[in-house]
Amino acid sequence: MKRIAYILLLLVLISQPAFCRQKKVASFPFRLVGSTIVVETSINGSSPLNFILDTGVKNTMITEILPEDSVELPRGEIVGIRGLGLNDSIRAYHSTKNMLKIGNLRLQNQDILVLMDKIISFSSITGEKINGILGSEILKDYVVEISYSRQRITFYTHESYAVPGSYKRIPAIVAGSKMYVNANVINNGITNENLAMLIDTGAEIGAWFQTIRSDAFELPEKRIHGYIGEGLNGEIHGYYAVIDSLNIGPFYLKKPIVTFPDSLYIADFIIRSSRDGTLGNQVLKRFDSFIDFKTPALYLKPNRMFAEKFSYNISGIEMTQNFPYIFDITVHKVWKNSTADLKGIKPGDLILEVDKQPVFTMKMVEIRKILETPRKRPLHIVIQRDLEVLDVYLEMKSPI
Repeated sequence: MKRIAYILLLLVLISQPAFCRQKKVASFPFRLVGSTIVVETSINGSSPLNFILDTGVKNTMITEILPEDSVELPRGEIVGIRGLGLNDSIRAYHSTKNMLKIGNLRLQNQDILVLMDKIISFSSITGEKINGILGSEILKDYVVEISYSRQRITFYTHESYAVPGSYKRIPAIVAGSKMYVNANVINNGITNENLAMLIDTGAEIGAWFQTIRSDAFELPEKRIHGYIGEGLNGEIHGYYAVIDSLNIGPFYLKKPIVTFPDSLYIADFIIRSSRDGTLGNQVLKRFDSFIDFKTPALYLKPNRMFAEKFSYNISGIEMTQNFPYIFDITVHKVWKNSTADLKGIKPGDLILEVDKQPVFTMKMVEIRKILETPRKRPLHIVIQRDLEVLDVYLEMKSPI
């Protein structure tokens, strides 16, 4: 009987799918800051640094070193780099042969760019310590599982990899170390098919679409103009709108809020490529995924966030924090014609309370969540302007 049981057990093990026998190279947790992936990283044995995983860029970049940070880099050279935005190219220090340690993952011979011009502070924007971004180069030699539901990233060897049957395969192409998939958009009965969309885990949006070429997706009539985000070369502005459906393979996302950057911010990138837009974290967080740069392919499985409503900054208030001083939440900019603009809120105002809660008891992501949530009754905000304390009531009904 024991011999028969042993043979049956052996047959069961042999019959298991190859995925169960995959070789894990490394696995480590991450934090979600808003919908952005943040992982703790060490460079050449440095003190712990926090980096955003950003598949929308190729190289790892250090954007900010805080007083408590300590990192040493091999000698390099000064280069110029460009990103989205209107400013000129920026200077960066290019260092080679670095060692990155992320959890139990060690990556040798890594290129790192250090931005020499302080054009963006993720720490001030998020209210969390952020030192830079990890580019797509760290993923290219592995099959990488990104589980938003468990907040964990796992690296597998490509040779031992086989996808779980519960995931759906989305064909992809890789160009310039970045991954693109096709998506379809339906709005007002019109379907735009096979739009080439960049997979960008660093974009804190649902999706954006180009409006430059003759084959561009038509702007919805019901839209508002506002601030979309920060590129390496400055601010990006454009339109927000709700569309009927965004389809990725067999998955249909209903009524997503998407953006259409003003053409002058993205013209250089769109004219030189067939790219139609970007899928950002407000879409990607709705799936657990496997990214395979070698095949290439993207594998998706909806998670518990799949049916969440999409959001955007209804208030029109963009904030920064004099990190790490949590008491100092400042209005950085105000969208023109937004509810905050119409109520007279100005850049430089200090925010003291939001919805009867002192801001020093809240995180920036919690404040942003309130400013993105529609409500029937006005939102009460207390601000300080010079020596004057003002009560402001914002109408929080979305115009789109």
